[in-house]
Amino acid sequence: MNIKQIYNLLSFITRTPRPIYVHYGITHRCNLNCKMCKVKEDSFERELSITEIELLAKKLAKLGISYISIGGGEPLLREDIIDVVKLFKKNEIRVRILTNGLLLKEDVIRKLKKVGVEDISISLDTLNSEKYQYITGKNKLSNVIDSIKLASQYFKGILLLNCVVSRLNYQEIFDVLSFAQKYNFLLSIIPIENPSAKFKFRNEDFKPLKKLFGFLSQNKYVFNGVEFLNYSLNYLLGNFQNFPCFAGKLYFSINPKGEIWICHKYRTVTENCEGCMRPCWRQIDLIYSSYSEFLNLGSKILNHQIKRLWDR
Repeated sequence: MNIKQIYNLLSFITRTPRPIYVHYGITHRCNLNCKMCKVKEDSFERELSITEIELLAKKLAKLGISYISIGGGEPLLREDIIDVVKLFKKNEIRVRILTNGLLLKEDVIRKLKKVGVEDISISLDTLNSEKYQYITGKNKLSNVIDSIKLASQYFKGILLLNCVVSRLNYQEIFDVLSFAQKYNFLLSIIPIENPSAKFKFRNEDFKPLKKLFGFLSQNKYVFNGVEFLNYSLNYLLGNFQNFPCFAGKLYFSINPKGEIWICHKYRTVTENCEGCMRPCWRQIDLIYSSYSEFLNLGSKILNHQIKRLWDR
């Protein structure tokens, strides 16, 4: 790490807001068509070239960014993704790949590991093949499961299964959590945004939903902190009360053509934001503003890393 990156991390711990994290949507192209995802609606004819990404990596390091999540769309659709990762690693920025898993074959995993990728997040909303096909538009669940098994063998960092929770799958979360635990992944809960009728919770769902989130908040294989889960439950129940947001101060978003926005929704600060519960933003807000959340999440990550080292 350079001095600026160390300084920003220390500032985060001591509660002085400085940017430490970036989400880079390197492409909005995707090989799935998930019903609850809107990213493909924001298509970009132009994506940053490898030369432009090299300049971006240098500027982010100079700013003090120490962690970047490369997602999309599907980032593995970029044929130069290995070279992209190299550029960020060269500038001492830790890289997480956010993927749906379809292209995460063993040769790709080997290349990602070789250039220094330690952390991986794979989308998995259900273990039911028919439901997976309904959500994503493709009958590819077995491919994703194979990728998860391979990833657990190769990557040594933080392994997450990203699960969008909706009415369609909330009763299956226990099974997805057990699957995550079996392959040394943590489960990251993502409350669904603006759900259609098929995905939206109804009054009869509220009691079992509360029971589910009570269980999740006590489980060490759930990546999210207790406060995040409490806010998420209220968000899904329609009782959400927004909390302080540090978009643009602790983190920001970069779209495929290199535009910098404070988050996935807004280019600049606005008073019209109704709030969201995307963990890539709001979990950071909570661990920054709450020591209990910081310690809760930190202990989960530490236990996860110790278990992975022990199992090896």
